[in-house]
Amino acid sequence: MKGILLIAAERGRQGTAGEYQGEFQPSELMTAAGCYMLYAQSLLKGDVDAFGVPTNADTVAKAWPWRHEDFDPGLNAVEMLARAGALIAAEIDRHLEQEG
Repeated sequence: MKGILLIAAERGRQGTAGEYQGEFQPSELMTAAGCYMLYAQSLLKGDVDAFGVPTNADTVAKAWPWRHEDFDPGLNAVEMLARAGALIAAEIDRHLEQEG
């Protein structure tokens, strides 16, 4: 499956931009996307501990903009990148709806 299709599927799973309207503070969606991207980067580089967890997991979790228990990364870098892409798309949609 192509990356854009993975992002679109994840975006559909996350919900539509209208559901986000006014729900998040500025930059929260982008910050969450960044957390997933950093996590994926460590997975791809092999910067992991003996259990396969990225060595930057604690740092990334601290940057997570919402409740700690809502940060649910996996051990699949492609999945994390799809989540990041979907969050970026949601932020773009949110801005377009506000302009609109």
